[in-house]
Amino acid sequence: MTVDGRTWLREASYVPGACGVELAAYVFRPSGGEGPWPVLWTHNLYNRPTRCGDNLRKWVERFPEFAGELAELREETANAPELPDQLLELIPHGYAVAIVDARGSGSSFGTREAPFSREESLDAAHVTAWLASRPWCDGNVGMFGRSYMGANQHTAAALRPPALRAILPEMAPFDIYAAIRGGGIFRHDFARSWFDDVRRRDTEDPGTPVDADAGGVRSAAARSGHQANRDLFEMFSRLPFRDSVDAATGLRPYLSSNPGHDATRVRQPGVPTFHIAGWYDPFVRDALVWFANIDCVKRLVVGPWAHAGSAGIDLAELYRWWFDLWLRGGAEEEPDGVPAAQIDYYTLGAPPGERWRRCQSWPPSGFDAITFALAEGPSGTCASANDGVLAAGEPPAGGVEEYVVDYSTTSGRATRWTNAYGGPFGYPDMSTNDDRALTWTTPPLEEPTEMTGHPLLHVLAGSSADDIDLFAYLEQVSSDGSSTYITEGALRASHRALHPAPYDNLGLPYHGSCERDCEPLGRAPVELVIDLLPTSWLFAAGSRIRLTLACADRDNAQTPAIDPPPTLTVHRGPSSRLVLPLRQSDARG
Repeated sequence: MTVDGRTWLREASYVPGACGVELAAYVFRPSGGEGPWPVLWTHNLYNRPTRCGDNLRKWVERFPEFAGELAELREETANAPELPDQLLELIPHGYAVAIVDARGSGSSFGTREAPFSREESLDAAHVTAWLASRPWCDGNVGMFGRSYMGANQHTAAALRPPALRAILPEMAPFDIYAAIRGGGIFRHDFARSWFDDVRRRDTEDPGTPVDADAGGVRSAAARSGHQANRDLFEMFSRLPFRDSVDAATGLRPYLSSNPGHDATRVRQPGVPTFHIAGWYDPFVRDALVWFANIDCVKRLVVGPWAHAGSAGIDLAELYRWWFDLWLRGGAEEEPDGVPAAQIDYYTLGAPPGERWRRCQSWPPSGFDAITFALAEGPSGTCASANDGVLAAGEPPAGGVEEYVVDYSTTSGRATRWTNAYGGPFGYPDMSTNDDRALTWTTPPLEEPTEMTGHPLLHVLAGSSADDIDLFAYLEQVSSDGSSTYITEGALRASHRALHPAPYDNLGLPYHGSCERDCEPLGRAPVELVIDLLPTSWLFAAGSRIRLTLACADRDNAQTPAIDPPPTLTVHRGPSSRLVLPLRQSDARG
């Protein structure tokens, strides 16, 4: 096939990983023009080294010199499974692209005992060195990829392979415990869907044979070996605490297989990193924690998208700029005039021309922590169990709200969690859920009010049960009564103990969630502290801010049902409060 007057070549072979494990590598490089070229590669978990995507076709459309070939590209991608997404972006610009199946997946040999294993990181170092040694490589190597393939860039970079010049992780988790059991609550649907999909790809889907394996005999042998891969859902479903021990290995997987658990490792001076995140991604807080903890030249873009998309915004120019900066000519030091740290973030609800903001550290300056007390209602805005008021200024008199748990509450079947495993995204009007929960709502806002940062909820609560789950939602209520999801946080009450974080946690509460820390709840009130996932949102004038507190998210999390349902008691007054980071000019009562 011809691209920009040149043809590309596909080569597939086995390359040596750690301990001699053979990994299937698919390399796409220009056959014309002058080489050698820098190489970009991804450490692929999902047995799809060649899947084509609309986002990359849009990239082609951006450049007129490729527009005439777009129809041909689309036609050939339908019948050429060996063509990867990244080919359309990167080869025409003079890069070789490599997709390497992780051990235990695709046509690679080996097995997987846990995600983000030490062996997998060592494999990445071996692959990077192998790529750099090829005659068609100029010695400069970069990595790219989303989600799992974002985090495994960080674990690879932690080993400092000499040829690895830059990485570009997207939507990358930092803490696997928070991803699977954030606040101590098992994200059952997300975990099962993710791990079951990985296992199916490993053991049932056909791999792509390498060139010397035309009959697919070795690929079939590799896939047969994948039957020994651990059932990761079965494993993690049995590990409720951060320090839980896996009986099969004697390891603590939330620590030994956690991309960011080693603060010393992530803080060491490292590989230049451009991180991409989305406000509706489950790992958006992780991206900000990565940014705070890695000591290197770094960038971060946080946009208005969920895990699987980019909201129609083409990010390819960022990719090309970043890799040109660090791989063209093998730059080892930051070029003059490029700041060492920079965050570009999108403010949801802002008018055109004012949506993208820039800061040098997180959270940005210019925002005050404004406290809203959970006060007695009615607000007159919904039919919730209490219809309370979010009251700014001096907290009103105390009192209690009693709520019989409704296990039917849910944030829906198209959430940030479903999108993280490839499912749909699009929150419904939250007012139906609000009516089955506890709510506190402000009066109408007199002016547009900007919030950027991490909302923080303190609740003084007790229960007729020994334990209870809390799901907190922050919403914007329009004049017609509809309620728009903004962000959320969750905590199992028995996991309420707070500890110093083992890394820079942005000053947020850190729940250790170790077995020794967990205590029953009971009727005596205790303080529960929940940080909601970060966001940047402009509340419209005339709208209201609402906090909804439920005790189940039926479609997204596993909450043990008690019969009869227990009662949650929330104590109003200064101890129960919502703290929002509001722009100083908007910080008014």
